[in-house]
Amino acid sequence: MPENIISFIFSFVILLVFFGVLDVILLMLIRKNVKWPALIGAAVIYFTVIFGGIYLMSRSSPGQDMGTVMIAQFNSQSDAFVFELKKAGASAQDIQSFRQMYDLFFIKMLPGFMFLSVVFMAFLNYFVVRLFAYQRYGIKNEIPSFELWHLNEVAIWILIISALAVIGNNIIPFKWIYYAAINVLMVAANFYMVIGTAIVSFYLKKFKAPGFFRIITYLFIIFAAVVFPAVILIIIILGIFDTWFNFRKIQKEGYQWK
Repeated sequence: MPENIISFIFSFVILLVFFGVLDVILLMLIRKNVKWPALIGAAVIYFTVIFGGIYLMSRSSPGQDMGTVMIAQFNSQSDAFVFELKKAGASAQDIQSFRQMYDLFFIKMLPGFMFLSVVFMAFLNYFVVRLFAYQRYGIKNEIPSFELWHLNEVAIWILIISALAVIGNNIIPFKWIYYAAINVLMVAANFYMVIGTAIVSFYLKKFKAPGFFRIITYLFIIFAAVVFPAVILIIIILGIFDTWFNFRKIQKEGYQWK
């Protein structure tokens, strides 16, 4: 059997074991009636520990440091793009601006993107295991309908503090604080975008919008994330201001809206 096929099969089996262990853990916790936020937290910790272990193992192998390899790959892509910019006649200032933006968004903000990926995988595994637990054991692990999702008020202070750190980067003595704040701000903005989308979904459902119109709206939001940043900014602001105005007039953290 060709070596690449054996490698593929081995990798696939490792992947099944990796997710299988997590799913078993989640199922055990669901059967113990653990609430869904703790389950998501457990999945995030699981992924963080595994990926952290893989990274540390890669660092112990000469020439296999995962972080170094990823950054080298990003830099290679950056150099290729700069080459195309030079061919197109871009000025040295434009090229320098591109390199700074590329370094910020694709290297310095890499931890934030990785964290969001981990949270997404945690939710995906939770939903699969939750469905299995209900069909196999009849256990309902309640999670609010998407239209009712909201964030605790603590989250807004995390966003505010990180935003202040980014704005005041010139007076911050340590540059790593600025980069950490940018990552936290980016993650918080994505969370509030989800809340803003939940608010939109709430009113689409409230006013009985046709299913086709709802799908178009969601697709537009996804499309806008790439093409129309202003639309996403509005949705993020909507999610942020829901902290104080509770646009949906829903119960939050056990307290009825007044």
